[in-house]
Amino acid sequence: MSAEAPRGIAIISSRSPEFLLDAEAVVFDCDGLLVDSESVWLELIAEQHRRLGLSATAAVEAAGQFRGLDVGDAAARLASRSRETQPVAELRDVLVEDYSARLAAGVTPMPGAVALVRALVGRVPVAVASNGLRADVAAMLADVGLLELVDVVRTLDDVDAAKPAPDVYLAAARALDVDPSRTVAFEDSVAGAEAARAAGMTVVGVDAEEATMPCSHRIDSLVGLDVLPTRPTDPTRSADRSARSLEETMPVTALTAETDRPTLRLISWNLWFGGAEVENGRHKQVDVLREQQADLLFLQECWGDAGGRLGRTLGMTVAQQSWDNAVLSTGPAQLLTTDTAPYATAAVVGTAAGQVLAWSVHLAPEDYGPYRADELPAASEEVFAQSGEVARDRQAQRVLEETDRLLEQHGSMPVIIAGDFNVPSAVDWDGADRPAVDWPATRRLVDAGYADAFRIVHPDPRRAPGRSWAQIHTLDDEPRDRIDFVYVRGLDVLAADHLGGAADAEDAPADEGFVEFGGVCRHIPDHQDNDFPSDHLAVRTVLAAE
Repeated sequence: MSAEAPRGIAIISSRSPEFLLDAEAVVFDCDGLLVDSESVWLELIAEQHRRLGLSATAAVEAAGQFRGLDVGDAAARLASRSRETQPVAELRDVLVEDYSARLAAGVTPMPGAVALVRALVGRVPVAVASNGLRADVAAMLADVGLLELVDVVRTLDDVDAAKPAPDVYLAAARALDVDPSRTVAFEDSVAGAEAARAAGMTVVGVDAEEATMPCSHRIDSLVGLDVLPTRPTDPTRSADRSARSLEETMPVTALTAETDRPTLRLISWNLWFGGAEVENGRHKQVDVLREQQADLLFLQECWGDAGGRLGRTLGMTVAQQSWDNAVLSTGPAQLLTTDTAPYATAAVVGTAAGQVLAWSVHLAPEDYGPYRADELPAASEEVFAQSGEVARDRQAQRVLEETDRLLEQHGSMPVIIAGDFNVPSAVDWDGADRPAVDWPATRRLVDAGYADAFRIVHPDPRRAPGRSWAQIHTLDDEPRDRIDFVYVRGLDVLAADHLGGAADAEDAPADEGFVEFGGVCRHIPDHQDNDFPSDHLAVRTVLAAE
């Protein structure tokens, strides 16, 4: 995290008004805290005590003393209580094998755990610090859907000393690149609480039966905890255009439209290498999207898992055919098999406006036509003959052909084709502000009866140029143009705009179709702290059933 502009959260409890925490990172224990696995562990230990001759009741009571211990310490303690001579290493191997076998039967999340982690992800870095073994911890977190939500997992395999030593918590803080003193740790055992406190973290004891647990706060479960964002402004930048007031950096509200008909809110957005180009990019993606109330997201440059992570964090269904494009939906989404990978993903999605065929597309980037703007329109034929231009045209044609096949297979329904087309629109290049050029790939969609949503709402390219790429490049580095589109057939367009960051005042601030996200926004290569984490603007659209 940047020391210059920390991104934090406040955690409050709806059941305990005096409970209020301020944090820039959160670290969780795993067993018994996030995952209901501690009962499995304690039952295993109780069985070992019964093997030593203790009664069932005494065995359960003795097992309670093993809460939070790593398997090595547990084996040593059991060996010390045994009348038999059994090597500690051998007993440890027995515990490891038996515990892993029991976990393989499946575990469930602890109450409130998934909801709290989802609320934190995208706000602050989140880690798990466990005394368990890496394989067991990863399997449990995956089993309850938490492994892909957290940023870092550190276990006994990563450190020299187990809890109550602070090593695993310090390792988690280092991996997150956060200050332990600004980190909150959630623990349910004395050993774990001692470890987190020794690491310098604020400790919250959850379901803490032992009065000796060293914690700053005690709660009975993770249920009822709410997370509020804080996005402080850096006072050292008050003279910079990037500095904003607190009000200006609050999340931008969703795009709305007045109608009695069922509506569908959607956003198409190129994530820019999955968020890797901006510091804490994946968290910032969630900051952008969390308040938008989008029913559908059309994402490009997912780079494998960015779409899936956003879906899990936002609670949306994910349809993704290859590494690049994804369609996310608040309702059901059926991924459709096509021959358009990796440049296009199709899904049938259920919406308030009925079933919709949704395409997320990212056409070929090579031979970008506007680079030769000075030669147009005279050299149009030569420009259109470039391999990249030919590829985009063929890809657009194939999406339309596959659309016809899919509609025949699944029945008639509205169609949305949205994404980064890497080509302008002939509507914009009309001979006034741009040369008169009839770009083939986008022309295909218009000829097939698709409406350009942004131009339906903003028909004048002079008043709303909508240059969606790249507002954080200087004009000396790259030309700017509208290459991100939402094309619609079978639905009415009610509202549309572009959301994002503009690093200068050349065109976006004067564009009536542009909404500024706010926060830090600088040109490449000084963009790492930008609050809007992409070089593309996001296209927001509201549609309604015809």
